[in-house]
Formats: sequence, C-alpha cells, structure tokens
Amino acid sequence: MSNIEPSNLKPSNIELGTIPLAEAPATKLEAAYIAKKIAPNNTNPNAPVWVFVHGWGASANTWKPLVDELKSQCEIWLLDLPSFGGNRQAANSPSAVAADIAKILPANTVLVGWSLGGMLLPLIAQQIEQDWPTKTISHCIGLAANAKFARGDNYTVAMPAETFQTFCANFNADPTTTWSRFGLLQAQGDSNRKLVSRQIKALHNAPMPEQFTAWQQALTWLGAIDNRALLSEITTPFLHLFGEGDALVPADAAVAMAGINPLHQTLVLASAGHVLHFSQPVKVAQIMLARVHAKRNKARVAKSFSNAATEYDSVAHLQQKLANTLCEWVPEQAEKIADLGCGTGYCGLQLQRPEREIYSLDLAQGMLHTARSKALAKQQLFSGVCADIECLPFISNAFDALVSGMSMQWCEDLPAVFSEAHRVLKPNGEMVFSTLGPQTLFELREAWAEADIKLGRQGCVHVNTFIELDRVENAAKQAGFVVEQTSREIHVLTYDSVMPLMRELKTIGAHNVNPGQEQGLTGKARLKAMAQAYEQFRTAQGVLPLTYEVGFYRLAKV
Repeated sequence: MSNIEPSNLKPSNIELGTIPLAEAPATKLEAAYIAKKIAPNNTNPNAPVWVFVHGWGASANTWKPLVDELKSQCEIWLLDLPSFGGNRQAANSPSAVAADIAKILPANTVLVGWSLGGMLLPLIAQQIEQDWPTKTISHCIGLAANAKFARGDNYTVAMPAETFQTFCANFNADPTTTWSRFGLLQAQGDSNRKLVSRQIKALHNAPMPEQFTAWQQALTWLGAIDNRALLSEITTPFLHLFGEGDALVPADAAVAMAGINPLHQTLVLASAGHVLHFSQPVKVAQIMLARVHAKRNKARVAKSFSNAATEYDSVAHLQQKLANTLCEWVPEQAEKIADLGCGTGYCGLQLQRPEREIYSLDLAQGMLHTARSKALAKQQLFSGVCADIECLPFISNAFDALVSGMSMQWCEDLPAVFSEAHRVLKPNGEMVFSTLGPQTLFELREAWAEADIKLGRQGCVHVNTFIELDRVENAAKQAGFVVEQTSREIHVLTYDSVMPLMRELKTIGAHNVNPGQEQGLTGKARLKAMAQAYEQFRTAQGVLPLTYEVGFYRLAKV
C-alpha cells in the first residue's frame, strides 16, 4: 500500500461536546489508529473499553450517531483503518491490520465493527487469543458484516461475485463517482433512507486522489476475507446484526451465521439497510448494551441442554405431555411454522404435514443434532437453525405460526422475545407457547434455602427462578400481540427420594444456570442437609412432590 502524506488526510471531526477525552495516544501505532478516545465522567476502571472499527469508504466519523447513545455509559475508542480518516499507517493485508489493532487494544474490550470493520473482528479476536494472553475481548459485535462478502466457494448468501467485481472495476476507473453511488447503495432498502443518505454525506468523506490506490487495495481485502472457518472455532462471544433491507449484505446471512457457530447470536433489524447505526442508533445501542450486560450466560444454557440431548427424551414425560397440549393450539391452516426452542424436535414431529414447512430453532447445537436424527429416522425433512429466541435470524413477516414449548423461561429479555416474534410473524399469524411460572420447583428451592441457613451459607442460588406469568402476558401485549387464549395448570411429579429427582432435572438440562450460582461441587453435607429439609414436603402417600406451574398462551398478530 502506498504511504499517504498527513496533509492529504482529513482528520476525524466527531463532535464531543463536554465529554472529557482520555490521554493522548502514547505510541506511533496508537496515534495512527486511534482517532478519538471518549470517556464518561463516571468511568468504571474495571469496565471494558468499547472499541469501534469502521467499514470501507468511511472513517471513525461514521460512529457519531451511536456514540451519542453510548458515550454516557462506557469508555469509547474510535479507530481509523489504514488510508481512511486520519490513519497514514501502511498495511498490506487484513491480517496485518488485525495484528496492529490487537497490539493497541486495552486489557478488556468490547469490539464493535461495521461492514469491513466487522469482518476484521474475527481476525482481531484470533490475534488476541494467540498472541496477547493478558488481553480479553469480552464481546464482539458485528454490524452488517458477512462471513464472506461476495459469493463463492459454496457460500451463496452474499453479494453476487459479478456485482462485486463490477463495483471494483468501476471504482478503479472513476473512484469519486463510484464512491458516491456506493452511498446510495448503503441507504437502499432502509425505511429511513433520506436520513441515512444525509448522514452519509455529512459523516463520510470522499477519497482524495492520493488515497485511490489504497482504497482499491482495501476493496480487495473485502473480497478476499473468508471468515467461515475462523468463526466456527472462535470462543469470543459474538453478536451479528443485519439489516433486513440491506442491498450489500443479504439478511439471509443471519441464518448462515447462526449455522456457522451455534454460540453466536444473530439478529435481523426490520426496516434497516446497510448502515444500521445511522438508521436505528437507539435500537442498536440498546441491543448491544443488553448483550454485553446480560445476566444469564447463554453459552452455559446452551451447553447444559446440549449435554442433556441424548438422554432428554427418556425422562421428559411431562414435557412431552405438555407439548401434545400445545400442538393442539397450533392453527391447522398454518403452512410455514417456526418451532422456537425445539429441543429434541418433539413438537416439530407432531406438527409435520406434507403441506407444511417447519423450521426448528434452538440455542443448543446438541438438541438440534438429536432433532435432526429423529426426523431423518422418520424420513421427514428437517430445517434446523441454531440461534437465540431473543435474536431471530429470520426476515419479517415470514411465518404463519410460531410454537415454543417450555423454552420461554430460559429467556432473559422478554420484550425482545415478543418483539422478535411479532416481527417474523405474518399479519394475522399466531404464536402459541408454554412456559413455567414461579411456583415451579418451589419445594426444591425452599429445601435448599433451609439447608443454607442451617449451614450458614445464605445467598446462594441453587434452583432456577421463573417470572410471574402475568409479566409474561403483559410483555406480549406490549409487543403488539392480542392474547386470544390462556390456560394455567399445576402438575406435580413424585419421587421416592431426592436423588432421583436431582438426576432427572440434570438429565433434562434444567439444573441451575442462574447468576448467583455457587461455583464448584456441592458437598455431601450440603446435599444431606437439603435432603433432610425436603422431607417436610413428603406426602401421606410417602412420596416427595415436585411442582411445575405451567402457562399456555395463544397470541395473535393483528
């Protein structure tokens, strides 16, 4: 890449207002890459620094709408990529850029990237894992960033290769005009198209003649990066956000991303194009903050149920009974159905009809493998997607019906769940689901609490907690649903002793995954104390009860 003289570069010009700046960069590399550092007055020294990496044809300026939403809550570093903004650092490959950025990152980072910047995130995370053991990336968040930008090598959910090649040729022939047309493409498909176009004109600067060659080289990076293998292996928590109307990165890439790594979250934003942070900065900020500050560890939930997948059906008798009831609520005329939290695929098998198309979604890859095996054994088609109910990788108005059996209780953000469900349902579509109420497992919860008091170990969380069913219903209404039918039931299972009860809970993956769980093995003395406390619930028939409070709901999108 050719070196660019400082006098030919336009410095970043983000308005900072009264937000104090952190100290100036100390090294040459930091001075090249870090355009701005922004810190709130109440910075927590232990909190991660949010580091933002822009896309092709832009600079650190692109983040201004998002910075305005986040600057009071976290320390922010805005980076310029080589040859963009104020960065005159030479770099000859995406890997070299990733190595540079990894070198300057702080000890604890939330890494956010848009478009090309988002495609660099896996490379940066890999550098941190391999070469910087004292540094941590707590989360990676990619906006409009595909695993592969153009189609090829058996990857089809991307821009057609011919379209990308034509764009590169046009930029080589007439960079300024092509860059202007690129701005129109970025705004295409967005319901706030005029606003996005104004923001692009205000915050994205056209290339100077001295930058043409370097920007052309950056385009070749965009076409060369293929992150599929890296994304499948990377352990850093990842959130991928896509715009439903994006003319550059198809929204269907969300499903592909979910398939590449089951621990990654994907979300499609309705009415958004390529520049999500211009179109919906408030929503994007809320989604990112919710992800970073989530209390329940979704990876642990997924692992718990994946581990339980092979033996789940052998003990899930109540779950199957409840699923039979739920399936009766699914409208018979529904042809395209999503089974959210499909588990081992029991509901999907019951709902299968020749005319129906069923998508099975679960957070646990192990559950999907079991569901697929069961479907194939019955010679039925299976379409599985590994994703989170709170972040559905589907386009809007896609399904006639949604069904979710005993999965809602594992969700942390109910407004997000119902907002997403409402989005992907067709008009007049229905959602039917069952979930657990707070009386569920109350005997076990009280027995553990009594044992902890006896042993002086108060404050530990041993049993999953479940929210009030009225709150579930209210969240559905607030998302725009009409509640058409509800039913609440109490089911009581019985056991001869505590140990079979505990083993069964573990076998179905329903053991404790809440914050506050004490780490390490539970000692024999504590188990004995809990078992003794549980005896107070033994019935006249000589058995130990375990209660499940179940709510059934039918919702309509009208």
